[in-house]
Amino acid sequence: MAEEIHVVQRKVKQVNPLALFTHCFAHNLNRVNVVCDTTMSDVLNFFGTVELLFTFVEGSPTRHAYFVGVQRQSNPDDPALHLKGLSETRWNCRASSLRRLATERVYHDAMATIEHASSTTTDGSVRGTAAGLLLSVSLSPCSC
Repeated sequence: MAEEIHVVQRKVKQVNPLALFTHCFAHNLNRVNVVCDTTMSDVLNFFGTVELLFTFVEGSPTRHAYFVGVQRQSNPDDPALHLKGLSETRWNCRASSLRRLATERVYHDAMATIEHASSTTTDGSVRGTAAGLLLSVSLSPCSC
């Protein structure tokens, strides 16, 4: 891919020698882990935890139905909101996902879904994932 970009840049420079090239800022942001302080595991694990929470709640029809049901029970007049997954390259999708999860009602209901799954399932893997998520998400915020 990099070689193709250089070919395109060379052709554009032939047409317009004053053309400037900049890196895509979205792709530069994807390198955020490189510049993060690697001693702060909360920073490094943040997006992975958010994606795991999304996959855990939305990845099972039973857990998803429970999540929607909890929302309808607590707010019958409001439409149920779904969690949004993260995108590897589109930071606007990441922002949208985080805004949705930051909604107090969605966060509370997602946590209730995880707690419910951890106490009702007989699958040890699901219980372990739920316990890990509860621990990761309920930790006090990082003082970055």
